[in-house]
Amino acid sequence: MPRRGSLFWAIVAVLVAGTLVYGPAELARRSTGQGEPVDFLTHPQEGWRFVADAMREIGSARAGSPDAAGALARRAFSGSGVQPVRVDLLYVPDRRVDLGAGSEQAMAKGRLVWRVSGRTRPGGPVHTVGLIDFSTGELTYDVRTAS
Repeated sequence: MPRRGSLFWAIVAVLVAGTLVYGPAELARRSTGQGEPVDFLTHPQEGWRFVADAMREIGSARAGSPDAAGALARRAFSGSGVQPVRVDLLYVPDRRVDLGAGSEQAMAKGRLVWRVSGRTRPGGPVHTVGLIDFSTGELTYDVRTAS
């Protein structure tokens, strides 16, 4: 069996280090939705924080999957003029969520929150209509009651 040179081991070390640093960042980037406020690839430490928060909450979360969050959104807005279209997971370390309407923001209950995008009238534009807390499944922002 041929002996491996120092260049081989240097390449292996760089690949392992890159995976350790950027692996969680890439997982976080792929797990979160459009409008994610954190750029995980330029701040890879936030990827580790995302993984730690998700692992801590996922076992007991009432809205621990897109399907569960979507069902909660449909139930919360049933019988109203609001039509939820999509849910996207956001990681918000400072718990502030941009709602997309100018500088309007809402405060999230936790660092993991589902952004509910939908229409407030038939054929209208899709925008943020609600926020669902990942852990409790509680609707923490509702476009119908926002001032």
